[in-house]
Parts: sequence; C-alpha cells; structure tokens
Amino acid sequence: MPYDIYVPIKRSFLAEGPSRNNKPKERDRADEALKNACQLFEGFLLAEICKSQLAVARALGPNPKGPFHQLEEIALDVVCEQVSSRGGVGFWKFLYEEIATDYDGRTEK
Repeated sequence: MPYDIYVPIKRSFLAEGPSRNNKPKERDRADEALKNACQLFEGFLLAEICKSQLAVARALGPNPKGPFHQLEEIALDVVCEQVSSRGGVGFWKFLYEEIATDYDGRTEK
C-alpha cells in the first residue's frame, strides 16, 4: 500500500521557511556579545574605582608611590575582571537590561 509510507509535513515547517531559522541564532549571539561587553565594562569600571581609591589612600600615606605600583594596578585589573565575570556587583545586569530593551526594537526585559 502506498499510503503506509506517507509522513505528513509539519505545518510549522512550512510556515518558518529556511530564512527565519537563522534569526534566533543571530539574536542569541548578539545577546551573548552584549552580555560580555556589559561584563567587561563593569570590570573596567570597578578597576577604575579601585585604582582611584588606592591613589587616594596612597596620597594620605607616607609613601605615595611604592615600588610595586604597576603590579598593584595589574592585580586590581585581574581581580575586577574576575569579579565581573562571576556575577559582579550587578551593574552589568542593569546595563544589559537597559541596552537590550532599546536595541533591535525589543521592549521586554
């Protein structure tokens, strides 16, 4: 019987078409890139805040610039980047939600 091998085509397959299949992947990649950019920005911002506070503390102390000044700044950069990549203080999430609602015509948070 020829009807035994008949498999109906899903209606959603015909409605989507091949051109719409890439949209979610592109949006996911854009969302991931935006998330990473927000986390990096939070890391840079935290590092600058820490460096400015360290400079104030040094200015008040007996030795304004010690021999390990550059090493301290590099350590602050690394620590702040790690803090931000592991959740941070929450600024990147706020920034991500604000930007994500504005780009690409999306309005949901």
